[in-house]
Amino acid sequence: MSHVTITRVFEIDYGHRLLKHPGKCVNYHGHRGRFEVTVRAPVGADGMVVDFGVIKHALGNWLDAYWDHAMILQAGDELYERMRDMGMKVYLLEAPPTVENLVQHFALDIARGLLRHADEALVLEHVRLYETPNCWADWTRATTKSTPTFLSMATYE
Repeated sequence: MSHVTITRVFEIDYGHRLLKHPGKCVNYHGHRGRFEVTVRAPVGADGMVVDFGVIKHALGNWLDAYWDHAMILQAGDELYERMRDMGMKVYLLEAPPTVENLVQHFALDIARGLLRHADEALVLEHVRLYETPNCWADWTRATTKSTPTFLSMATYE
């Protein structure tokens, strides 16, 4: 039985800032994030690796609930408590919310578990997160240990 990879794209809008950035990214600003999520599995009797709707449901619902139109902040950012107290959508990371840290956190802490729960045959191979049309970060299974990411568990508000 051969294995094939398939890719599903998700787009969200989110805000963040980088507390120790020496330039303008220290300011609160937003991005149109584009995720390209690639999974691998055997091709089934139906001719598919998995229905794309399974991936959409597993990952798209999580992205909609926690990161789409949210402010993603680092622990210690004074805006976190104010936004939370105002009932706004905010997601807290221990590490700076750079595109590199976001793609690792999403791949290792979020997507692998959600996909495994949706279909045990799916293996997360690659996640690309575009911060802008010209800038992105990649996470690849082949270059990653199987242990959880360095980021501590995020807080969902």
